[in-house]
Amino acid sequence: MQFVSVKNLLNMTNPDQMDYMVQQRYENGDYCKEIDAHRVVYSQIKCCTFGGNDTYIYLVEEQALCEYNMTVCSPVACGLMQHDEFISKALTNMKEDERITLVKSVKDMFYHAYNGYMTHAFPHGDLQPLTCRGSEFELGRLPMLTLIDTLDTLAVLENATEFQRAVKLVVENVDYDLDIPVSVFETTIRVLGGLLSAHLFALNTDLKLFPEGEYDDALLRLAVDLADRLMPAFNTTTGIPYGTVNLRRGVPENETLIASTAGAGSLSVEFTMLSVLTGEPKYAAASRGAVRALFQRRSVFGLLGKHINTHSGQWTESTSGPGSNSDSFYEYLLKMYELFGDRESLEMFMQVYPSVLAHNRHGDWYADVSMHTGCLNGLKRIVFESLAAFWPGVQVAVGDLNGAAESMNSFYRVWRDYGFLPEQFAVRDWKPVKSRYPLRPELIESTLYMHEATNDSSWLRAGAHVVQSLQEYAKTSCGYASIGDIERKKQEDYMPSFFLSETCKYLYLLFNTTHFFRRGNYVLTTEAHPFPILPTKLVAPILRAADAQVSSNKVVYGNRFSPERVMRCEIPKFYDFIDYSVYYKGKFVERTSRCSPRLQSPVSVQQDIKPATEKIATTALHDTKSTTTEMEMRSRLRKESRTR
Repeated sequence: MQFVSVKNLLNMTNPDQMDYMVQQRYENGDYCKEIDAHRVVYSQIKCCTFGGNDTYIYLVEEQALCEYNMTVCSPVACGLMQHDEFISKALTNMKEDERITLVKSVKDMFYHAYNGYMTHAFPHGDLQPLTCRGSEFELGRLPMLTLIDTLDTLAVLENATEFQRAVKLVVENVDYDLDIPVSVFETTIRVLGGLLSAHLFALNTDLKLFPEGEYDDALLRLAVDLADRLMPAFNTTTGIPYGTVNLRRGVPENETLIASTAGAGSLSVEFTMLSVLTGEPKYAAASRGAVRALFQRRSVFGLLGKHINTHSGQWTESTSGPGSNSDSFYEYLLKMYELFGDRESLEMFMQVYPSVLAHNRHGDWYADVSMHTGCLNGLKRIVFESLAAFWPGVQVAVGDLNGAAESMNSFYRVWRDYGFLPEQFAVRDWKPVKSRYPLRPELIESTLYMHEATNDSSWLRAGAHVVQSLQEYAKTSCGYASIGDIERKKQEDYMPSFFLSETCKYLYLLFNTTHFFRRGNYVLTTEAHPFPILPTKLVAPILRAADAQVSSNKVVYGNRFSPERVMRCEIPKFYDFIDYSVYYKGKFVERTSRCSPRLQSPVSVQQDIKPATEKIATTALHDTKSTTTEMEMRSRLRKESRTR
């Protein structure tokens, strides 16, 4: 027997027969004389986690005379191509020993990259993993950037010895009185967030990362010094900060007036935490004022642009979407409520969230639209950005698990076909537009949240494929390299600090299902720095004091939002709703742009899904007819609400 890949799918006369078919070739023919009947084969699809994207026959056993059990290794069983007909035979549950093996694999991945940085690059900002030497981050030549960004990953790994050593290196060697320009956004999320998170871990008496009495708040003092050097960025007529400051001289004389929505509106979590820890409300006041200023300038459709003039308040780029230059703005509206109970941020989130779903979502994908029309720009094609892969994680947080699973399965289908998720991907053409993969964490971030919400181990399968791709294509002798071209798997001599801070951390927390983080007492920043949920009595006075410092504290919310629109708690599996087209009432229906004539909603369409794609057709060598076995879907869709 052999598995044959079916080519040129669009020209196939039988649309039911897609991607793979089994051809049975019996040495003694299809007819079994001993039983006076045709030979029979029962096929079972098996997920071979580290078997790559190949489909191959794993084992054939003759269970009875002329009756065979055939086990096939295929990514369909891991969820990467899975549809209705495979569900009842697919192995989706991950055994405990396999999960533990993956935990160890991710730890080894982290330490390989971390030790490579410390050996070959420290105290430089970043590691060049091909030449094994140090380099500086282009948006701010800050020393020890990777180490500071990684401090709390050592804490998450509960490595007290290395955590203490790393903190000592930072405290004894870092000085931010530097005559250099830095990105306010990147410095905040990577460095300020890293210092604050490590400070809070050092204080944690349960983890015992520091012996009692040996930590003296040194990281917090560094954080205060750094934040004070960033504060001049907020001196604009709108309160929307500049994008760059010089750590010694303040805002550069020739600094552009243009700032991105994400860069200006994603500082609130770190700055508010600093206010809570110091009792000084000015940091929270400045960062939350910037968020208000951006939100007040949303369009009538509830959409925000991607770049704005910090003095005039006019949008200079009216493109709107949850991808690049705006992604973490949406994320932080929700996380400000999760972490600090900030009702105002929740009110803002409840306005922009349904706007994104109504205008930016096209089928399972998210694409940029005009903030003024809500319609696709330019060529009117759907181009997905990998940065938007964080969005399903937001959907999980508000209970829209079904919508999150739809998108994540489509994203993972790209991963299956190309090995990684490219920076930009043209959905209709099914090919990369920008072919880089700089070790980004957003898809695995959403996978972690989905598994946390559902406890469904099929999502661990998804994460296993990320590990496999990284080990196979990105690993070098001293670290892990960004992929410059996912089609050719060409490596780049660059390992961003967020690979250790985010990608490895999300993977470790995904597979380590008993980790203390899973108890739900932490909120991860956009750089995956864990912040603990602090008592209300510490937070509420700071929010009130910060509001008092803002001259204009009125926010116009517009039409009220109904939570019932998104609070759905069906539990989908990893393999559900993988494609961007569905089989509806006898024909394929492609999900269309919101600015096109509306088809029946995806929720309604799903109720009529019939098995139609990616079936295994069993064809006898001496028989002109082919038969297709269809299996009914067994996805678990039980409703449950999740409270914290």
